Amino acid sequence: MKNILLMIFILFPLAVNATATFSGTWGGEEVGSEGELPNTSFSLWFHQDGKELSGGYCFVTQRGNRTDCSVDNEISIRGQVMNNQVAKVRINPYFGGPGGVALLSIHDNELDWKLKSPLRNERFYIPDEYKLKKQLETIPGDVASREMITKDFTVDIVNRCGSIYVACDNALYRRFRHANNDMISLKGVSMFKNKAKGGKELVYVFSNLNVSYFVYIERSLLIVEKEGKVILSQKGVWRKK
Repeated sequence: MKNILLMIFILFPLAVNATATFSGTWGGEEVGSEGELPNTSFSLWFHQDGKELSGGYCFVTQRGNRTDCSVDNEISIRGQVMNNQVAKVRINPYFGGPGGVALLSIHDNELDWKLKSPLRNERFYIPDEYKLKKQLETIPGDVASREMITKDFTVDIVNRCGSIYVACDNALYRRFRHANNDMISLKGVSMFKNKAKGGKELVYVFSNLNVSYFVYIERSLLIVEKEGKVILSQKGVWRKK
């Protein structure tokens, strides 16, 4: 009898947690041509409480030139889980305007996203359909990493939050100088900043004493500042590792 009760107590937490199948981060990419960033990248994050579902999204298209993303984990998706594998949610776009409805279904570790009432607005870029995979809590560096080649340097950017396109407080910068193969490695963050002409762009920021390194994803640009003054600015070309 004691053994039976012990098994019930062991299995009960598993049964409770098994219903939270949507919780966590999901991500996917549409692969670009060799030497280019992905054509699109889509990531979703959810918190499931019983049948209540809430979360947010980040969609990047045109190889980083168009973004529709949360800046600080703002909740923009709410809905209901109909069973352990299917959910119906409503999307409230970050740029405002009427939202849309999507159906989510899980098969193994893959999530199918399908908009039932597509968002029709020139400022939205959310896809009608997309396949995403469950992301690990710790993303291997080579899953979310890119190399940028400039005139004098090879810059290696690593994002450990699931996608090269998302804001993250756990990023890595490695820079190799072509002339002598000198290398520096720094930890930093990625964040969305306002553009001068409107919209937002993603920039990676790293610091070493009084020197700061900025890597702009959309503009393929490396800028180095010392005590607030620009001492280096080089355009580059992205290459998937």
